[in-house]
Amino acid sequence: MNSSGLPSRIARGLPTLGVCLGAQMIAAAMGAEVRPGPVKEIGFAPVKLNDPGADSPLRHVAGVPMLHWHGDTFGLPDDVELLASTPSYAHQAFRRGPELLALQFHAEMGEDPRFEAWIENGPAFIAEAGTSPERLRGEHEAHGSAAVAAGKAMITEWLRGL
Repeated sequence: MNSSGLPSRIARGLPTLGVCLGAQMIAAAMGAEVRPGPVKEIGFAPVKLNDPGADSPLRHVAGVPMLHWHGDTFGLPDDVELLASTPSYAHQAFRRGPELLALQFHAEMGEDPRFEAWIENGPAFIAEAGTSPERLRGEHEAHGSAAVAAGKAMITEWLRGL
């Protein structure tokens, strides 16, 4: 789907899930600003759920270090509910009703072999974030399986709620 179809999809209330760039595209399609973030946020760290987040499918990721790999952020669109934040990124997840879920973090990459390609293709981005390939590989080994299990539970619940 091209980005011009996204506003129509959202307006029609069709099920829509956005991850990282997808969350930024959803925010932009809903009229919010997408801009460079305060820092590059790369590595595994938990998101902090607010009350609506704790009462949503995101409860499955509570306390679980999830993969972050972003340097951009977005304003919160009108008529959505903020679900999660991190100290550097106030808008980590939002929803609108049961049909729209936007996640800045990656719940899908904890066991994906493409993770190594991200490391190989991102040395400058990694350095700018103040981390290293070795540290990221160690975090991936330590937290990847739990992150994927939590992410699968979260997405499964979201899909069942449609």
